[in-house]
Amino acid sequence: AGFQPEAHTGLGLLYKEKGESFASEGDFENELANYEFAAKELKIALAQLAGVEPVLYELLGVTYEKMKKFKEAITVYEEFIRMFPDSNEVSTYRSYIVQAKKQMTEQ
Repeated sequence: AGFQPEAHTGLGLLYKEKGESFASEGDFENELANYEFAAKELKIALAQLAGVEPVLYELLGVTYEKMKKFKEAITVYEEFIRMFPDSNEVSTYRSYIVQAKKQMTEQ
């Protein structure tokens, strides 16, 4: 696949929504599979956009959290803070990190 960050973002969102739908039905196997696909597509989009699309960090981090991959989520949130240190969202991302660490200890 070529340079198509919008397509990868769209696919990532589609898979994330499908994962949420399976979660509401209690189909955890398909939920996890769709979150895996979502994370893969969102990572590609983020790489292709070289970090110029801040919302992708949140989408990818949230997807990892839904998969209970808290270390990966924290890495994404920390990368956002490094890439956008002057963003108004930095405090929000710091709170995401605190929450993810808390969930990690509860596992």
